[in-house]
Amino acid sequence: MKRIQAARMADHPDGPIRVLIFSRDPEWFGGVVNFTSLLMKRIGGRVEFEHLRIGRRRGHNSALRRFVQPLLDAIELVKRLRRNRYDVIHLNPSINRSSIVRDSLFLLVLRAFGVKNLLVFIRGWDDDYFDRLRNGFFGRQVVFRLFRQAARILVLGERFRQELIAAGFSPDQIGVLSTMFDGDSLLEVKRSRHDEAVQLLFLSRLISDKGIFELLDAVWACASEGMDVRLVMAGDGEDAARARKWVADNDLSDIVLFPGYLRGRDKGQALVDADLFVFPSYYGEGCPNALLEAMGAGLPVITTKVGGIPDVIEHEVNGILLDEVNPGALHAALKKLVTDAELRAGIGDRNREKAWRNYEAGVVSGRIADIYADIASTS
Repeated sequence: MKRIQAARMADHPDGPIRVLIFSRDPEWFGGVVNFTSLLMKRIGGRVEFEHLRIGRRRGHNSALRRFVQPLLDAIELVKRLRRNRYDVIHLNPSINRSSIVRDSLFLLVLRAFGVKNLLVFIRGWDDDYFDRLRNGFFGRQVVFRLFRQAARILVLGERFRQELIAAGFSPDQIGVLSTMFDGDSLLEVKRSRHDEAVQLLFLSRLISDKGIFELLDAVWACASEGMDVRLVMAGDGEDAARARKWVADNDLSDIVLFPGYLRGRDKGQALVDADLFVFPSYYGEGCPNALLEAMGAGLPVITTKVGGIPDVIEHEVNGILLDEVNPGALHAALKKLVTDAELRAGIGDRNREKAWRNYEAGVVSGRIADIYADIASTS
């Protein structure tokens, strides 16, 4: 496989880099799907993508289909490798059970074909599951060995890089790269509201581990003190119905809105209409796209120290980093920023400048194109 790739590069030294990229069907929601679609859209003419859809398809909901789908995807990968030649193969796993089981199958196929021109970009990270991999025979002797075949491994934060190094990976193999936001989606919209309320925005899955109920408690406390606040909880998830019931039971329906999952122009409008982004997650985050989108829209941020967030958000520079998630800590953080418009404006300006300089899709896609080129030239 290595000799075939080298011959192709010699034959077409000035042609685009051909990349096979893995992700779920674009019709599904989620960070990896959004990232992959945006990367393919914004990377430019240096790269020619071929997309390998993996995971459950819409309309295929039977338990048997869900069970066999990884095997069907692996068979499709074998067909692609036999039929085509790629300069880079780009896999986007997460450190959690379902992803590792599925993606280890792909890695076995790639190993069988002798593929060396592999980029692994780890997108999600469950600390408990990583510890089980590191301390277990299967993790050390199977999963980690399969990951080590990659030419490069990218992670979303320095903490993750150090975890892999401590687990025996080479420091030279691992890099840190942020995800990205679509600046075009923000430029297409203008602020549509001009009332006096301070509008808070939560933009993610509505599950308890994202801190949504602690946030609702804190907003209730702010409203009880007479603060003119409004909360937009954009997203959907397993706890959405419970959150809506909580709001109705506590008479907050006039200040807490649930627009559902937002994408494209609707999401851009929600961002530019907001005054403050609140993301009190204690879930196993990588580096949430919504956080970068909020910064790109010039919003100060209240969030936590999970995952790669501390690589992006500096406490009291880009907003407030919470040491723990509870209604009291959130209420204090909200009160500090809701009652000080000048402080919000200063932080927002810094965030906009930082985000557009470092995390806009054109910038990050260019960095990934350089990584592709490096892998292609050495494979």
